Amino acid sequence: MRQLAIYNGKLNPSTVRPDLQDLQIEGVTVRCKINERQAPSFDHNSPEHAEKVLVHVTAFSCNYRDKALILRAATRLPRGASYVIGSEFAGEIVEVGSNVDTLKVGDRVMGDNTYPYRNVPGIPAGVVTNHASTERQILHPKQLMKVPDTLSDAEAASFSIGAQTVTSMIRKLDLQEGENILVTAATSNTSLFAIHSLKHRPVKVTALTTREAFADDLRVVGADSVVVVQPNKRLRSHAALVRILGQIGGFDAVIDPLYDLYFPDAVQVLRYGGRYITCGLADQTSTYTGQPKREIKISLEAALSQAITKNLHIIGNCIGTTEDLAHALQAHQAGKLQTTIDSIYSQGNVVAFLERTYNDRSRFGKVVYQYASADTH
Repeated sequence: MRQLAIYNGKLNPSTVRPDLQDLQIEGVTVRCKINERQAPSFDHNSPEHAEKVLVHVTAFSCNYRDKALILRAATRLPRGASYVIGSEFAGEIVEVGSNVDTLKVGDRVMGDNTYPYRNVPGIPAGVVTNHASTERQILHPKQLMKVPDTLSDAEAASFSIGAQTVTSMIRKLDLQEGENILVTAATSNTSLFAIHSLKHRPVKVTALTTREAFADDLRVVGADSVVVVQPNKRLRSHAALVRILGQIGGFDAVIDPLYDLYFPDAVQVLRYGGRYITCGLADQTSTYTGQPKREIKISLEAALSQAITKNLHIIGNCIGTTEDLAHALQAHQAGKLQTTIDSIYSQGNVVAFLERTYNDRSRFGKVVYQYASADTH
């Protein structure tokens, strides 16, 4: 079986693996390769496997969260050790435990990253695996969701975490007809899911982005208005946003995947009683890059004072429930939620895959690696 592995980039490659491929991510040398490993054995009658299934992974992708795991491996792994990456996958059931009756051989599946509860002893909630590129995986059926025929393998391998997260966030916001929604970091994968989902609701969506080249693309995805902002400048210093605020009086809700970039300013542009929801932060890698830790632009005290005086609802969100993923798939089948795929790689092009995922500013959407039957190792 194949898996995409990361090696310590600080070590002399000749002392590790002379066939490793190199790239730079945030100034850190990352060495990588698709390795061939022995596939796990699966005995459907054994107590160990009777409640589980064997999945053959056909495609996988990495998310923003994976960057920290990659950089940790590249800077801290001992000589000769490797770390297998990937957090989303699509695959096919090839073996079924004797006690499993919810899945069968041939079913196409993706990960169900339900959080905070999975209600299966010994099976943690949250992201199913941090090693999604492993081609053969033994998993519990409760960790999986069937993939409808409307999703390709590449789409399925880039759907579950973003769609599950956004469906949960929108559910918690309890949006009402006619409300005005601000989506920050609009070209992030999470925000692209959010914008596409909101497109099919009776609300108005304003998208914030620092990437002017994608303004038209964001409108196609579903944004009613796009505001291009300058990094490290206060939101209220942008005339286009001030005009919108003058028309609506304040946003009813803010969807923000990166609270350390936008939270302090987001509370300034919410109306009284507005809702702010976040699912993550931008600075996840400074521990491994040696770069200064990102500082929030204004004090937490000032932001929370605004939250108090404006009676704001501050909501945190981590992924979503099984029901959220099921609803997301139903929305997809109804044409109301799509995954935006930027590109698909295969045939051993792992450096190009990682470069496009983390370094290429022209990327718009998810980058997928798809295993081919004759992949180059």
